[in-house]
Amino acid sequence: MAYLLVFLSGVFLACMQSFNGQLNASIGMYGTSLIVHVIGGIVLFLYIHFIKKEKLKLGPMPFYAYLGGICGLLMVSFTS
Repeated sequence: MAYLLVFLSGVFLACMQSFNGQLNASIGMYGTSLIVHVIGGIVLFLYIHFIKKEKLKLGPMPFYAYLGGICGLLMVSFTS
């Protein structure tokens, strides 16, 4: 089973690079990064809402807890 998952991961990675390359040629790297993150967020929200049937808990947290997301977005943008 693990070998099948590793194989599928490689297939998805190759497809992702091809699709992102085509998207990058059309709208540029920052637009591609934005679209990829928005689609990923929507898919994650739908999974949590309909499959896990949980509510998102964004409760009281210190402001600096959100800096990880900002750092991740900057890292992806700069390395693109």
